[in-house]
Amino acid sequence: MFFEYSERLLGLIDEINAVMTEFGSGDVGRIVLGASSTVGVYVLPKFLGEFKELFPKAEISLHIQNRQEAVEQCIEGELDFAFMQEPPKHPDLQAEFFMKDELVIVCSPRHRWAHRDHLTMKTLSSEPEPIILREEGSGTRGLIEYVLKRYGIEKKVTMELSSSEGIKRAVEANLGVAVLSRNVILNELKNKTLLALPIRDLNTVRDFYVVRNRKRKSTPLMMKFFDFILERRKQIEMAS
Repeated sequence: MFFEYSERLLGLIDEINAVMTEFGSGDVGRIVLGASSTVGVYVLPKFLGEFKELFPKAEISLHIQNRQEAVEQCIEGELDFAFMQEPPKHPDLQAEFFMKDELVIVCSPRHRWAHRDHLTMKTLSSEPEPIILREEGSGTRGLIEYVLKRYGIEKKVTMELSSSEGIKRAVEANLGVAVLSRNVILNELKNKTLLALPIRDLNTVRDFYVVRNRKRKSTPLMMKFFDFILERRKQIEMAS
């Protein structure tokens, strides 16, 4: 009886040692991410698929949320990493550049601007159009409102939606125009259900960052994920 229990105990110790070795190597563990819809829905999935191929035992949880929510959860330690535009100004948070992203005016092929290949700020001022915006707290919305106010352009909000997919469907129905990331409308541009109109006299390229709480101790898997993201960042820069 004693010998049998000893064997079981030794077997359990071996299992614990094996699990601890896996965790220490960074091949096992859980990573919790937060991201805006632009990055979380249209950019990250490809990279996460590649990461899972390298580390199949890693568990990844991705929360799609606006910038304000992501910042708060990073501060509270509820997220390991968050992807957002405009690095937060908080002493506990550290931001690394991740990628550049271009914003464009998006309209339906039936819209009166559809024949144009670009717009100018003068056009937006002299020919104001109903605009479809994201909800309060969205980084994209904040940037749009800042630009409109800076140039003294009237904001004619016709609809507020909490997702880029909803905005795309509304624009396709010609309910108004929107400002979206070019990454968000790649399929629609290919299928010609939406048109992208760059703003010629305004720099609409924005930066996205990966943010983490500097006070949180990183697990081996978290460090491998961070290194992986920075390496993929180089690939994005070379392709752009």
